[in-house]
Amino acid sequence: FTVTAYGTDRTQLEAAVTEALEEARRIDSLLSNYKRDSEWSKVNRLAGQQAVAVSTELFDLLQNCLQYSRLSEGAFDITVGPLMRSWGFFRGSGRFPHRAEIRTAMAAVGYQNIELNPAERTVRFRHPETEMDPGGVGKGYAVDRMVDILRSAGITSAFITAAGSSMYGLGAPPEEKGWKVQITHPADRSRHVAELF
Repeated sequence: FTVTAYGTDRTQLEAAVTEALEEARRIDSLLSNYKRDSEWSKVNRLAGQQAVAVSTELFDLLQNCLQYSRLSEGAFDITVGPLMRSWGFFRGSGRFPHRAEIRTAMAAVGYQNIELNPAERTVRFRHPETEMDPGGVGKGYAVDRMVDILRSAGITSAFITAAGSSMYGLGAPPEEKGWKVQITHPADRSRHVAELF
């Protein structure tokens, strides 16, 4: 995560940026599927066998994710974890799985496999091998929370980016019409295919 912020009070800017970056770390601790003790990882480990009580924050986020899945008719689906593992994307190893492995993974994929109980604030998976992946929502959620913190601190000009995939421009930089964003070429990271303001 990077934050570029402008203002007249350096102390205010530094405090707000520090708080925003701390929020990104907190959300990583909540949503990371790389950290065994994150709440997200706990749900992935246990929800295939039992209902798992979760924080209000995670429950609300999961409700939103399921709503996005319904609205997109499954184009967005946080239950792609088994496929991510099959293709080796989880740890970045990358590989071509066998068709049988893909079929097995697909049986566990589907946002309909997630049962949310609002009264108990629990999550349960209908399929024991279902696994959520935060890749489609985690960085964007963190960026949104960071923007909220900057706004609350009175910052009106800032740009936040999470590894170049999730970005937010708050206001505009001084003496500019907007924030410049360069789209990197997927095959050649040293080139840009487009530049937007």
